[in-house]
Amino acid sequence: MDQQGNPYTPPTSMLTEGATLAPLPIELVGSGTRFANFMIDNIICYTLQFSFGAAIVLIFKADGANHLQTGCMGSLYGILITITYYSFMEYKFGFTLGKLVTKTRVVDETGGPISLGKAIGRSFSRYIPFEPFSFFGAESRGWHDSISKTCVVKRSNA
Repeated sequence: MDQQGNPYTPPTSMLTEGATLAPLPIELVGSGTRFANFMIDNIICYTLQFSFGAAIVLIFKADGANHLQTGCMGSLYGILITITYYSFMEYKFGFTLGKLVTKTRVVDETGGPISLGKAIGRSFSRYIPFEPFSFFGAESRGWHDSISKTCVVKRSNA
């Protein structure tokens, strides 16, 4: 049987071995969208932190309340919850719940999905002092974007 007429022949491509594709141009979202992401995700993180604290108090009663008030344990749990939320969501899905609402996503500088390392790097970079003010430049790209070599784009472009 002729190969051209065989419906069971696997599809072929014109690409050759070792060929590279040119990256698509990346169009960053504006600072208003980034602020909306920030506000929605902060509300979610505070809700998760409050729920975690309430669960500790309900389970351990007075000992749990004392534990959360002693030293900086409450703050440490809050930081861990926030880093876990951002890292998991951005690595696994490419967006957080805030980005889901605003129809945006996180991509690497070539437009592809981000690695776990980049997701964790973005999350830790959010704790640099004055990092939220890094969006006041001409480009709406924060330090946590430039340090981790990532971008936030409209979901239809990614």
